[in-house]
Amino acid sequence: MNMKKILNQYKLMTTIVIGLFIAIVMLGSSFSVASSTSSVEGLNVTKNEIMIKRSQGDLILVPTTPPDLLTRTRSLNFIKSTQNVPENNATNIDQIYYRVGAMRILDPTLSNVSQAQKQFWINQILSFQKSSGGFGTWKHDRSTLSSTYKAIQILQWLGYNNLNVTLVTSYLDRLRNSLTNGYNSYLKDTDSDVYSTHLAVLSYSILGKIPPNASDVAQVFIRAQNLGSNVSSIEQGGFGKQSNRFKQIFWTSEITITRAALVGLKTLNQDLTTSVNVTAALEFLISLQSTTGGWVNTYNDLIIGTSAISASHTAAALEAITLLNGTARIDSNAARNFLLSLETPEGGFKLKIISSEPSLKGTFFSLLALDYLGAKPTNTTATLQWLLNWTPNKGGFGGEPGSEPTLRETFDAVYALVLAGKSIPHRQEILNYVNSYRNPDGGFGLTGSYTESTFRAVSIYSLLGEAFPNASQTIAFLQSLQQLDGGFVKKPGAIQSYVISTYRAIAALHLLNATPTDVNGAITFLRQSQNPDGGFKRSNYDVTLPGNVSSAVYTYSAVRGLYLLNSTPTNVSGLYSYLVSLRNADGGFGPHQDFTSNIAYVFTSFWILKNIHAISNFSMIIPGNIDNIRSNYDNFTIQVFGAIGNLNYTVINLNSSILLASGIITGSGSIVIDTSTLPIGRYEIQVTAWDDTLAKVNATFTVLISSETSSPSNTTSSTTQDTTTTTQDTTTVSNNTSTTSQAPQGSNNASSPLSTEALLVGFTMLGGITIFRRKNNKHLE
Repeated sequence: MNMKKILNQYKLMTTIVIGLFIAIVMLGSSFSVASSTSSVEGLNVTKNEIMIKRSQGDLILVPTTPPDLLTRTRSLNFIKSTQNVPENNATNIDQIYYRVGAMRILDPTLSNVSQAQKQFWINQILSFQKSSGGFGTWKHDRSTLSSTYKAIQILQWLGYNNLNVTLVTSYLDRLRNSLTNGYNSYLKDTDSDVYSTHLAVLSYSILGKIPPNASDVAQVFIRAQNLGSNVSSIEQGGFGKQSNRFKQIFWTSEITITRAALVGLKTLNQDLTTSVNVTAALEFLISLQSTTGGWVNTYNDLIIGTSAISASHTAAALEAITLLNGTARIDSNAARNFLLSLETPEGGFKLKIISSEPSLKGTFFSLLALDYLGAKPTNTTATLQWLLNWTPNKGGFGGEPGSEPTLRETFDAVYALVLAGKSIPHRQEILNYVNSYRNPDGGFGLTGSYTESTFRAVSIYSLLGEAFPNASQTIAFLQSLQQLDGGFVKKPGAIQSYVISTYRAIAALHLLNATPTDVNGAITFLRQSQNPDGGFKRSNYDVTLPGNVSSAVYTYSAVRGLYLLNSTPTNVSGLYSYLVSLRNADGGFGPHQDFTSNIAYVFTSFWILKNIHAISNFSMIIPGNIDNIRSNYDNFTIQVFGAIGNLNYTVINLNSSILLASGIITGSGSIVIDTSTLPIGRYEIQVTAWDDTLAKVNATFTVLISSETSSPSNTTSSTTQDTTTTTQDTTTVSNNTSTTSQAPQGSNNASSPLSTEALLVGFTMLGGITIFRRKNNKHLE
């Protein structure tokens, strides 16, 4: 049984975009690319390669590949559109739906709204429509059933009569699931449910249509009621999202799903007294009214308490109970008092008691619930004025346009923009938003100070290049979280140290130019959290699942924490082997061995691989001015630097698995590879080296041998012609990564006898270098 988690999919998409930004930067690259595929040095350059040419002593990128998804304008515009600032007003369909819907409850004719404002909302909604006929939640979002329903409902509220009903109906028809007779939530979905089906029914109704085979659709709602001896007492009478009692399939009974099923049946003109068990349904609905007067969504939520009680669940319960004529059986006064307790002096309503401020969603559902009770806000004028004047002005970023901002998503957005080299909009608003999380103890967090929130707040200041205010207080807060075992807890009062909270505390302190009070203790804690397989667990004290299992994120946190403290893991070779085990056939990395690849773990694995040379005491250096130091182009030289004992190495041509070189180097030295036997073509060369500790470095790069010739007459006219530099220009390659340092201007030597020869060095996603070789007027065959 497939449970849809659309919200999580949206968040995953955002995480992937941000993770890709980070992964590329952590690989040591800083470049832009363009869109064409070209032929260079007589060979076609594929879309997966990025070339760098040396001209006038500088490293200049040759545009040969399509724009990366990370640098496209649309991606950057999407990030900026998620910031809660006035310019992003009405960029999300929910903003308009909750705002207009709430206004209609107080002013059914919308007499207080100007025609210009109505037209602005109409235009925004129409811009969300796709060629399929459906609507997305924002301008470039995919179409979904939920957004389509809200769009056509808003357009009806605003009196818009020019909608292409045939096109929208066609979209709804395509969402019909032939196996269940229910409706899917989007075109590529294959898993219908009660909630999506009720949205489809409502959408057809607004368009003046009836769903095809309406009687079959009604059965989707009827069979979703949880009834019978196989259903627990707390689930009896409620409706489950994908329940089918005739097949003995039962999902958790929910207030929102119960309301959806009843509304769906009523819209289809079904008699509720004969199509559902009214008594059982009412018993379920009434049982979930809390002592505060408000409702929770499920029985388990009733156990959770205050944080689960909301205006939205209360409105759903009251609508369902009204449809079943059961309002006389509830505590209406308690419900009314609960809703009015959500009202704020400025006129808006909070969604929950624990909410920090009013919201459009909270106001809409509170007014809707009050309307079912025949009640009004304490100050109707203030509420209507709040709705008319509403504009997002918090400054932080949400996960998508129009969503409530969070500190985490603000950190992600700022980080992504910085990595993209783009200016940060509304900088002061961002800082104001971050500061709203600051607590008197110097830590940051919404419901108390947390290591994670403090780390993100400090990081945002650092990313923006701003001086952190009251740094000493925050340093003291972070240092106070260190325990006797050397690790850090996630918040004051906690007793269990964790690798992640330890890393975040160390990283935040590092950004504030401080260290843990007990550096050696922190190092010991992190080192002791390494498992025999080379990876790291959540804490040295975790002895049972799931915390004691090595994970990519724990491993990254531990290694980076040690890195910031100038230390290393105890078992470097085991660490390397563990990372190798995380890599899948698709080239990505998973959180555990044989798990699906995810960009988040590609980033964490890449970061460790990129920096493993720093914790294994050796690295491989490929000189960028190979022109000057090798006698001819038939030898390829890799220099090895570092305090090492014996370094074993092998060099393999991956195309043919032929061993090109092998041996042992003591101290610093060079690996010389004879490539004279390689004909014209492209080759994948892998260098594997390991020292006395068995810590490994794999450097995989591409060697391209060209047939193109050059002549002295081309040295000044061709932009691809290279001139020899006398300044050392090196490319460091370690663990499938490379970083390039540029030769300074004015370092050319035009009189060099090698000035008519060319060498181009390129960077590929998994690192390494690309070599284009040629001699004067000679083919390299």
